Amino acid sequence: MHCFGILTHQGRVLWLTLCVICLFFLDAFSVRAQSTRSGDHLDAVEIAAIAVGSGGILFAGHTAASIDSTKISLWNNPLPGEMAIERLLGGQYHPGKRNFLSGPIGGLATPLVSLAGLCVIDASWGMGDTGELTAQDMFLFATGLGVNAGLTQLAKGIVARPRPYVRLQNDTVGPVFTEGFRYDHQSFYSGHTSSAFFSVTYLNKRIRSIMRSRLAAGEYRDWSWLPPAMLYGWATFVGWSRIQSYEHYLSDVAVGALAGFLIAELFYSFNDDNETIYSRSSSPVIFRVTFSF
Repeated sequence: MHCFGILTHQGRVLWLTLCVICLFFLDAFSVRAQSTRSGDHLDAVEIAAIAVGSGGILFAGHTAASIDSTKISLWNNPLPGEMAIERLLGGQYHPGKRNFLSGPIGGLATPLVSLAGLCVIDASWGMGDTGELTAQDMFLFATGLGVNAGLTQLAKGIVARPRPYVRLQNDTVGPVFTEGFRYDHQSFYSGHTSSAFFSVTYLNKRIRSIMRSRLAAGEYRDWSWLPPAMLYGWATFVGWSRIQSYEHYLSDVAVGALAGFLIAELFYSFNDDNETIYSRSSSPVIFRVTFSF
């Protein structure tokens, strides 16, 4: 089967976006190979390496998740107390239960809105070469989201954990598979949650970077809580919605949140040098927090 054909709709959209942004970057650097601030931006070799690496992980993940043969689940049962949490948050279960964040559209909503917000923030408050800065943020956001999706699908394909509704249906009305074995056994870990936490983490770090450079120390202390409270509050709601719809266990959501957070930290660190662009205003940089692993 052609490799493009095995990708899901989300994967195809992401891959096309990635290719367009990558070509834009390579063209931009071929025109301006000698930058007066070469340390502020990724060079063409780094862009190519990140694009190829993320594309490879995305392809491997979707390939693993697309295999629908004998499928031996490596993790069948919920952790102690997880079914009780499932019923507490989800309420009464019925076959086909969903909510407005279920499905591909719900999974893409947070990344798309976050990417749009990132572009607006970079274009409005960035200093210096805001066009190139915006494009670089778009590139790192898209490639990071690709790695996040690839690793999520890789885990789903390898672990093949049955979703909570599969267990409930087996216990009540017998086996009822809504979308085939493959989808019904992709509980670990939550892709909606991992993509949501990746998106809000990357966006939060960019917002905090701008706030540190443009606000006085007192103002920053007064308002620094607001972006993470709003962004992580929404991401947590996304995770809750996956439990509420009986599509994921609490452990699936927790691991997804951690994975998205770590990948965003990694990809944002690739453009940490860009913070010098924001710090050219009269307000001093209050502090910088870095994360490495």
